[in-house]
Amino acid sequence: MGLDGWALGLLVGLLGGAVVALLFRLVIGKGRAQRLTAQLEQTAQALEEIIETAPAGFIVFESQGRLVRMNPSMADLVGLDATEQIGRTAAEVFGEDAGREIDGAIDAVCRTGRAVSNRRLVRVLPTTMEQRTLLVSYYPVVLEEFTLVGGVVVDITERERYNRARERLLDSESAAREGAERAASRLSRLQRITSALSTASSSELVAEVIMAEGMKALEVDAASIATIKQDLRTLRIVASDGFDPAVLRGYQEFSIDARLPIADAARTQRGVYLESLDELAHAYPNLLPDAGESSRSSWAAIPLVVSGRTLGAIGAAFTDGRPFDPERIAFFEAVADQCAAALDRALTYDETRVLAHTLQRSLLPPALPSIDGIEIAARFESAGMGEVSGDFYDAFEVPRGGAWCVSVGDVCGKGARAAAMTSRARYTIRAAAQHNERPSAVLTELDDALRRDDEQRDDAGESFCTAVLATLRPAVSGLHVEVACGGHPLPLVVRRDGSVAECGVPGTVLGAFSRSELALTDCRIELEPGDALVLYTDGLPDAYGPEGFFGDTRLRHAASAGGASAQALVDAVVDEAMAFSRGVLRDDLAVFVVRSPERVWGSV
Repeated sequence: MGLDGWALGLLVGLLGGAVVALLFRLVIGKGRAQRLTAQLEQTAQALEEIIETAPAGFIVFESQGRLVRMNPSMADLVGLDATEQIGRTAAEVFGEDAGREIDGAIDAVCRTGRAVSNRRLVRVLPTTMEQRTLLVSYYPVVLEEFTLVGGVVVDITERERYNRARERLLDSESAAREGAERAASRLSRLQRITSALSTASSSELVAEVIMAEGMKALEVDAASIATIKQDLRTLRIVASDGFDPAVLRGYQEFSIDARLPIADAARTQRGVYLESLDELAHAYPNLLPDAGESSRSSWAAIPLVVSGRTLGAIGAAFTDGRPFDPERIAFFEAVADQCAAALDRALTYDETRVLAHTLQRSLLPPALPSIDGIEIAARFESAGMGEVSGDFYDAFEVPRGGAWCVSVGDVCGKGARAAAMTSRARYTIRAAAQHNERPSAVLTELDDALRRDDEQRDDAGESFCTAVLATLRPAVSGLHVEVACGGHPLPLVVRRDGSVAECGVPGTVLGAFSRSELALTDCRIELEPGDALVLYTDGLPDAYGPEGFFGDTRLRHAASAGGASAQALVDAVVDEAMAFSRGVLRDDLAVFVVRSPERVWGSV
C-alpha cells in the first residue's frame, strides 16, 4: 500500500466514507473513486491492526461512560476479557472508586473538549491479586453526531515499586551510622545514572549510558548488557566493556536457557551473585577457562525487568573482593530498575517514533513526479519528538495545458489531529486546484473547509494552517509562476547570479478569520533558466543553535550559495540549518525547490 493510502484513511475518519466516496466521484471520476475507496478500506483495516497490536493500552468510552473499545494491551494490563466488558459502565468494569475517577475525566473531556492528562487508575488483577497503577490520558474523539472519549494507558507500577524500594533503601542506609558515607556515595551514583538515563531517547543511547555510568555506579571491572529479542527466547549482547573480545565473540547471541549467569538472571528474573572462583566453578564449570582470570574475584548478573517482562540482564565482574551483602544487592537492583525503566521507555519511544515517522511519511508524496522543463526537489526533517507534525508539501498536475501546482503548508498542532488536518489540507488543495486557475482561489476553498471543520468542534479556533501555493507553466524562456500565500513564510526567488529576494504577499492565516477578513493575493514572477523558487515552513528559519535562531539572513545566504540543481539547493539550505542547530531541531521543517533548468525543452 502506498503512503498516500494512510493519509486517505485519516481523511475517511474525518469526513466519513460516504462523503469521501462522493467527493472522489465528483472530482476524479467513478472508476478511480472506486479504486481509492477500496484503498481507503485497506487503510482502515491497517489502522485497526495498529491499534490492536500497539504496545500501549487504548480504551474508548461513549460520552455517558460506557465502554465501547478496549485493545488487547489494555486488556492485559487490567486482567480482563475485553469482549465481555463492552457496553458496561466504568464502575462495572474497574470498580466503584476507579469508576468515579474515570466518569469525572470523561465528563471533563466532554464538557471542555480538551484532553485530560495523567489521571491515575489503580487496578487489582482478579487472578493474581497484583495491584497495578496505571496513568491514563483522556482525549476527545469528535464525530459528526456524537463524541467519544479515548484513553491512552501507561503502566507505572514498576516505577512506583522502584520508588518505594528506593525509599526503603535510603531509610535503611540512613539508620546505619557506620554506612552513612557509603550510602551517600551510592545515592550520588544512582542520581548520576538516573539523570543520564533521563536524557537517553533511544535503546542504543540507554545502552551507552548504562556502560558509561552504570559501570561507575556499580564499581565493576567489566560489564555487558544483553537484551532479549522478539522471540523471547534469545539474548543478544548489545554492549560490553572490560571482557576479553575473543571470549565475547562466542556469546554474541545465545539461548535464554544457556548455562550462563546472565541467561539465568534473565530467565528467572532473579539476580545471580557468585562471591568466589569456587562458586563460579561449581555453578558454571563451562565458564571457568574463560572467566577465571586471577584478577576477578566475584561475578553478578542482574535482570532488567519491567511490569513482569524481561528486557534483558546486566552481567558484571569485580576485583574488589567485597561480599554481596543485602545493602549492596539492593543497590544493584535499584540501579538495574532504573536501567530497565529507561530501556523500556526508550524501546516504547523507538516504536512510537517509527509509527509517527510512518504516519508522517504517509502525509507526504511517496515520490515527486518527473516534469518536463521543470526541476523539483523536496526534503522533510523531523524534530524527532515522536509526534506527527503538520508540515506538508505536494506537487501535482492540473488540467490546464501542462500546468503544475506545488504546495507547502503547516497546520496547527501535532499528533493525530494534526495528521487529520494535514491530510484534509493537502487533498483539499489538490481537489480545488482542478477547477480553480488562480492560487488564491484554491487557498480560499481551503480556508472555507477549515472554517467549516472548526465550526463542528468544541475547541473552536484551532483548525487553521498556513500554506503557499504556486502554479508552474514551462515556457521557452523559463517558467511562468503564480504564487499566493496564506499566512505562510514568503517564498524566496534565487536568481542565477546568486541574488535572493522574497516574492508574494503574506496574506492571512487560513481558517483563522472570517471570510470577509480573508486577504489572499496572487503574484506573478518569471523564472529564467538557472533561477529557482524556494518554498519552506517556519521550522527552517526557526532552527535554533548556540547563536540563536537560524533566521532569514542565514537562510538567504545558504540559498544564494546553493548548488546547480533543485536537489543541491534543497540540501544546501537544510544541511546549513541542521549544522547550525547541531542536528537538534525544535520543530519539523519542510523545504521545496522549483528550478528552471539551464535549458528548457517545450513551449508555452
